[in-house]
Amino acid sequence: MEFLFLQPRSFFGQQIPPRTLPFQTGLYAGPAASDFTNSTNLKFLHKLSGLYAQDQCRLQPNLTLTLGLRYDLDFFPSAADVRVNGKMHPTNYGNVQPRVALAYAFRQGKGVVRAGFGLFTGPFDYSDIMVSWQGASAFTNISQPILPEFADSSNSLVGLGPSGIVGVAGPSLASQAFDNFAHNGAYPDPSTLLQFPLGYVKRKFPNAYDEQTSLEVENEIAKGLFVSLGYQFVHALKLPVYDSINAVPSGTLPTGVQAFTPADPNFGFALEATPTGYSIYHAGTLSVRKPFAHHYGVLANYTYSKSIDIATDVQLTDSPMDYLHPNLDRGLSENDMRHHFVLALMGESPNTWNPVLRNFKVSMLNTLQSPRYYTIFAGFDVNGDQFPFSDRVGNTGRNTYRGGSSYTTDVRVQRVFNVSERLKAEASAEVFNLFNRQNVNGIDTVYGAPAFLGPIPQKFGDGISSPTNPTFGSPNFVAPARQLQLAVRLIF
Repeated sequence: MEFLFLQPRSFFGQQIPPRTLPFQTGLYAGPAASDFTNSTNLKFLHKLSGLYAQDQCRLQPNLTLTLGLRYDLDFFPSAADVRVNGKMHPTNYGNVQPRVALAYAFRQGKGVVRAGFGLFTGPFDYSDIMVSWQGASAFTNISQPILPEFADSSNSLVGLGPSGIVGVAGPSLASQAFDNFAHNGAYPDPSTLLQFPLGYVKRKFPNAYDEQTSLEVENEIAKGLFVSLGYQFVHALKLPVYDSINAVPSGTLPTGVQAFTPADPNFGFALEATPTGYSIYHAGTLSVRKPFAHHYGVLANYTYSKSIDIATDVQLTDSPMDYLHPNLDRGLSENDMRHHFVLALMGESPNTWNPVLRNFKVSMLNTLQSPRYYTIFAGFDVNGDQFPFSDRVGNTGRNTYRGGSSYTTDVRVQRVFNVSERLKAEASAEVFNLFNRQNVNGIDTVYGAPAFLGPIPQKFGDGISSPTNPTFGSPNFVAPARQLQLAVRLIF
C-alpha cells in the first residue's frame, strides 16, 4: 500500500497545512489551496502536421500498383519547454512512412490478389508521458548509478515540474497516514515523506511506429459466393514502457528472481518512460461472404492469430519486473485472442408470402472467441524495488493464466407496418446475449504470496485457490447479461 499525493514545490521539506474538512468543498480547500490548484494545472499546445502523396499506375490490364509516402511532424508543446527550464525537447523529423500495394485480378475479375506493405508512425503518447513533464523529480534528482542518463539528468531527462508526487510507503505506515488525512485533514510529517517520480523520460524520445504487411486472395467460387484467405503481420516498435528504476541488484531470491535494494533511500518507486516496448502480431483469416440477395445474406469470418509483447499498455501492472532485463516479460499480449469466429446471418420474408408473415427482417450475430490470458500477481513488492504493482508469483511469466472463452448471440427482428399512405412504422425487437451466457472478462489474479503455496494455477475454473487470498481465481468483471430492447421508428 502507498499513500501518494501531489505536493507543490513551495512546500517541499515543510509541513503542509491541514485541509479543511469535510472535503465536499474541495480536496484542496483550506490554507494555501491555490498552491495545490496551480501546481496541477497544465496547458500545452499540441501541433500535428502531415503530408501524404499517392500515385497509382496500371502495369497491366489486371495488375495495379499503388505507391504512397506520408511524412508527419509531431511538434512538442511549447509549455513543456518551460517545464524543463527552457531546454528544448526536440521535435522528431524522421517520421517518413512509405507505402506500397499491389492488386492482381484473375478469372476475368472473379478473383483478386491484394498485397501491401507500409510504415505507420504514431503521434507522441502525451496521455501517458505528460506526467513526466508535470511531476517527475520536481524537487531533487534521484541517484541512479546504473543508468547513464542519470549522470547528467538535468540535460538528459525531462521531469522538472512545479509539483511532485510524494507519499508514505506501506503497508502499515501508509494506512496510518491516510487514515489521519481522511479523518483529520492532516498531512504526514515531512521527515516521513519519500519522493515518487511517476515518470522520467529521455529528452529525445522517438515516435512509436509499426511495420504492416498483408496478403489476401479472394475468389468467387460460385455465383454470389466469395471465399477469401488472408494473412496479416504487424510489428510495432519504440512503444513507451515504464521501468521501475529506483533499484540496484542485490542477489537472487530463492525463486530465481533478481532481488533489488533502493538506489536512493530518499525516494520510493521511480519510473522512467523508455521506448523499449514492442509487439508482434500474426493473423490468418478465412472468410465466406454471400452478399444480400434473394432475401438472405451470410458473412462468416474466422481468425487464427497470436500477439506477443513485453507490455500491452502503459500502465503500472505492465511495467517490467526487472528493468535491467525487460525481455523477461516477453509473453502473450493481454489482447491475444487465438481463435475468433464471427457469423452474421440476415434474411427477410418476401412480399409474396402470407400477409401475416411478409415484411419481416431477421438478423443474427454470433461471436465466439478463445480465452485471453492473465498474469498472476503477488500483490506486493517481492523483488525489493519498492514497486509492488507488476511483481509476479515465483518465476512465472506474464500472461500464463488462461481465462474463460466467450460466446454471444445477438438477434434482431424488424417489421414495417403501413399506418397510412404517407406514414410507416418500423418496429424492432433486439435481444443481446440471447442465451444469457456468463462471459468472464476479468479475473482476480492477485495470489497474495511471493511463491506458490500449493499447486500452480493454470486456468480459470481449475479449482486451484490461494491460501492467502480467498477471492483469487474468481470473476471480477463479466460481460452484460441478456438484454432486451424494443423500439419503434416512424417513417414519413
